[in-house]
Amino acid sequence: MIFVSSIPLFIFIILIVAILTATVFCLIKKKYRKAYIFRRIGIAALLVIALARPAIGTDTAERNLSNLNVHFVVDNTGSMATKDMNGKYRYEVASEDMQKIVKLFAGSRFSITTMDYNIYQAMPLVNDSTTASSFINSLSPKNSLLTMDSDLSSLLKYSYTRIKKYAKRFPERANILIVMTDGEDDKNSTSIPSDLSSLVAGGAIIGYGSLNGGEVHQVDYNNEVTRSTITDPATGAPHISKLNETNLTTIADKLGLPYYRRISSSDKFDSINSFSSPSITYKKSDKTARVSAELYWIPMIAAFAILMYDFSAVLGVILLERKVVK
Repeated sequence: MIFVSSIPLFIFIILIVAILTATVFCLIKKKYRKAYIFRRIGIAALLVIALARPAIGTDTAERNLSNLNVHFVVDNTGSMATKDMNGKYRYEVASEDMQKIVKLFAGSRFSITTMDYNIYQAMPLVNDSTTASSFINSLSPKNSLLTMDSDLSSLLKYSYTRIKKYAKRFPERANILIVMTDGEDDKNSTSIPSDLSSLVAGGAIIGYGSLNGGEVHQVDYNNEVTRSTITDPATGAPHISKLNETNLTTIADKLGLPYYRRISSSDKFDSINSFSSPSITYKKSDKTARVSAELYWIPMIAAFAILMYDFSAVLGVILLERKVVK
């Protein structure tokens, strides 16, 4: 039997000592030598055992591990609802690429920071590719009237704070930064935190869209992309969104990361070398993890049974007292 305790060992020891002390005290003091007191001590003991999470089993399972944290930084503002990616919307192709990269970096940890209504971390760092895939499937531009303007400076600044936090928490793990955007920036000036490049060991800036651009489709209140397009209030003509490569190559140069225009670089997503040097940053290992059957539910059921018995005994006394009074 093994224990995978939910509480620190020293707290577990303190609780056990307290229970043993209470038991000895009640045995010594005759007036406390009552069945209901020992039942309640038993309930406490069973709960402590449940917290210790006893388990049995010696089976093993394979697990893939790597030393990487892969951080996706995704633009989900209205312009990503432009259908100029060989018949697909920009956000659709970005989602497909994220799924490919998750598979490419098997065993890594993944986080997603996005910009739509606001800039926020849509998914904290997780080591479960299934969870990452589910989050990726849920990403899409939000309602056209409510989504924020493109602000790559704020997006990169926020991403920097998250990556810095993870770098401090996991200094042994390398960080990969993958920025996915069409490069539009309504602020017309993109600044980058000065030491962001020192925190990342690899990654890429990936541009979505075409140089000629396309009409931006409206997103309704159900966050569904419609056939209607957004018009320019000044001219009444359809609003055209274009890939801003100048902005993206500048960001890539400052961060020391490669820039890929998505339409012409689909083959880049089949190799880890497109994002990092595997000999330096990607150390994947196949290790075995013990698979055991946890038994904490047994003391929990026992504690519940004693509690119900204790409750029924108390209830019986109360009802008997009421009957005698009558």
